[in-house]
Amino acid sequence: MISSTSITTLLFVGLPFWAVSLPKESHAVHDSRSQSYYHYLLGSMAEAERDADTALKEYTAALDNDPSSTDIRIARARVYMQQDHLDVMKNELDIILKADPENTDANELLGTYYYNLKDQDHANLTKAREAIEKAAAQPSNPQVFYFLAQIYLEEDPNNTENIKKALAAFQKYADAVPGNPEGYYRMGLLNQALQDDAAAEADYVRAVEIAPTFTPAYRSLMGLYAHLNRTDDLRKLYKKILADNPLDLRTRSALAVSLYEQGLYSEAHEVMDYENLAEGYNPAAQVLAAKIFARLNRPYKVIEILKDSAPQEKAPIDSLLELAQAYERIGNFAESSKLFEKILTRSELAERAPILLHLGFAQQTQKRYAEAQKSYAEGIEAAKASADNEMERTLWRDRALLLAEMGEIKKAEDIANETYHLFPDDIEMKTLPADILWQAGRKKDAVSKLKSLLATQKNSWDIRIVLGRKLFDEKAFKEVVTTLKTADSDAKAPEDAVYLLGASYERLGDLRKSREILEKGIQRFPDSSDMMNYLGYTLIEHNIDMGYAVGLIQRAVTADPENEAFLDSLACGELKLGKLEDARKQIDLALKFGEPNWEILEHAGDIYAALGLTSEAVVFYEKALSSSPEEPARIKDKLAAVKRK
Repeated sequence: MISSTSITTLLFVGLPFWAVSLPKESHAVHDSRSQSYYHYLLGSMAEAERDADTALKEYTAALDNDPSSTDIRIARARVYMQQDHLDVMKNELDIILKADPENTDANELLGTYYYNLKDQDHANLTKAREAIEKAAAQPSNPQVFYFLAQIYLEEDPNNTENIKKALAAFQKYADAVPGNPEGYYRMGLLNQALQDDAAAEADYVRAVEIAPTFTPAYRSLMGLYAHLNRTDDLRKLYKKILADNPLDLRTRSALAVSLYEQGLYSEAHEVMDYENLAEGYNPAAQVLAAKIFARLNRPYKVIEILKDSAPQEKAPIDSLLELAQAYERIGNFAESSKLFEKILTRSELAERAPILLHLGFAQQTQKRYAEAQKSYAEGIEAAKASADNEMERTLWRDRALLLAEMGEIKKAEDIANETYHLFPDDIEMKTLPADILWQAGRKKDAVSKLKSLLATQKNSWDIRIVLGRKLFDEKAFKEVVTTLKTADSDAKAPEDAVYLLGASYERLGDLRKSREILEKGIQRFPDSSDMMNYLGYTLIEHNIDMGYAVGLIQRAVTADPENEAFLDSLACGELKLGKLEDARKQIDLALKFGEPNWEILEHAGDIYAALGLTSEAVVFYEKALSSSPEEPARIKDKLAAVKRK
């Protein structure tokens, strides 16, 4: 609702008194007209200074001396509106309009009067529109077009004809005030609603040209480019805005928000340039940067940004959540559980069930079983309360698997039976009995149950993938191939099915078939960093197409830059290419991110040995040997060779 003072501000208040329209015949020679003019000036000055009481007093004195003055009566009506004396204002307008039904200023105020009463009766909106249409016929103030467009949209926002009328009104507003981007921006929104993307683009471009930092316009234009998949135009736009405002961090933040909301995380990261401009950003922008890094698979960077600010007493929930999930991602469940517990104490938390799910999982990994059970149980009740069936199902499943891990198989199976009846069509509920057996260590029974289930639903890729993963873990690679044999030719086969099939052929020694399947998989799933890494590392191990192999892994690292396995693969490739310093840089990053396993430690030893850094190589080989390697003899031979140097 427009307040009774907002339109007044647009129409009059704030103007210097000499810019105010003076009453006709203000230079009349007789005393009453002179006195009227004098009081009118005083009233105009008081109104400009927002002193409504004095303005009303002076306008009344002016009217006492010249009761026929329409301009003074309009001025007094305007002040009555400022004071929310709408009925008195209406009386003033009735007097004016009785004598002059087409009076522009009076109709404009009458429209405002009815607009303020729209919530009492929707018919008042129609009366407001009729009055403003009269005012717009011979406007003294271009803002009347803006107001008219707004009324058209409020009368019936889904009516195409009303949208077109509003568009025409905004066009008149833009023509009247060409230096204001607001009119073009509003036209862009309406043209987009009418699915005229070309016209919308032209309007947004014009608004941005007028005011490059007008956030709504460039955000809408970026959204349009994103919707149309015009990424190059999107990039040109924000680069131009940044070129005009290189050190304006508010503009950078606004651009980044828009890009982030559209899922363009790499572009949002580029715009913020957080690594170089971090110190200038405020706390809200820091949280935004953390969110962007989280979506770019940079959990360690998220922790670096938020670890000091998020634990504070009044830290925003979204910053706490980002930090908790970053700790969860790197496997630090002790820290993540503390933060999830803190989030649950916040009164403004809207959805408790997802947080309780995360907390239960973190507690389970720490073998805090009683607490995990409690979290899952509370989460189930919270999910029921919010009617979140998917979350409820997930919590029931995880609770059953927790009981299986604890050895309480019967209770877990009871939950599986109960939840199957609640969610009979859910694939995870169908495979849950097998997952319970697997979690309890009865792996053969789990595989047998999945095979029986698959026999009844032969076309289910979901069941095949669950079975394929378990067979792969058991090193039953031939059976994986049998289970997933059509994954490379079936367009409906999910990414995991293609990956498992290609990896199984590699484990069986059929490199040609493995490469063929994985390359098809990468074509179908171009963002599959796991397939890129697996194929790249396989080729590197066999010294095949080394440049191509390293390029694949570089793509995987770009997609997941803090993945220690991908960085290790890249280090191995660069070592074989003789790029020792590059290999050292990548292996150091792999050692930094996550707890290194024996393979990464062995490769670190290889790289440091190749660099002639014998003592460091010895340390890495010894750590690898203490980490239960699969082939300790090979590492012992490397260690002995280094020590002999």
